[in-house]
Amino acid sequence: MASRECALAGNNNLGRVIIHTVAAQIFTHLSVVSSRQRLYGRLRCEGRIKESKTMTDNEIFQLAEKFRNAILRANANRESFRDGFIELFPRGNCGIVCDLLGRYLLEYANVRSWYTSGETESECHVWLTLENGSIVDITGDQYSNRTGTLYYVLSVYVGQIDAFHKQFRLNGEPLEITPDDWIPDFLGETCIQWKKRITYEKIMKYVD
Repeated sequence: MASRECALAGNNNLGRVIIHTVAAQIFTHLSVVSSRQRLYGRLRCEGRIKESKTMTDNEIFQLAEKFRNAILRANANRESFRDGFIELFPRGNCGIVCDLLGRYLLEYANVRSWYTSGETESECHVWLTLENGSIVDITGDQYSNRTGTLYYVLSVYVGQIDAFHKQFRLNGEPLEITPDDWIPDFLGETCIQWKKRITYEKIMKYVD
């Protein structure tokens, strides 16, 4: 009987430890989110982030094309050799590229964008959505070797969502790209932030 009571007491203590651990993790997560929200608000107040600028799809197209060309030039000069990030551009890195392009649009044109991901039964893809509902995609031509509805050859697309992108079922609501994605919080720069920063700096050397 005593051993059973000890076992029950041990289980109760273990349960309390798990609850306290989970609670601490939730508190830390909420603290980080709150910190990032305050940071974004402060940057706006300080004028380091300006209000979103209204640009035509053609103007956005020119910026997107310039950024894509910079990636290609950086890769041609082996800037991303074996970094496992964008060396195979445009294949297999649409998510990373959208993060970097979104940062470029925000920093250099004050254009807000939302990371938008979707999937079919066999494929997944990521592009940016703008405030006016237009989308931006600079990795669509990775599907140029597909057949049927997945065949797509446009290397840069800016405009209303087309049949190709409509076939991807969205994975939740699009997420806005903000400085929180690349500015370290009080915990410091994460590994993925570091890799994106280095890659972004390499690309920007080739933006005309």
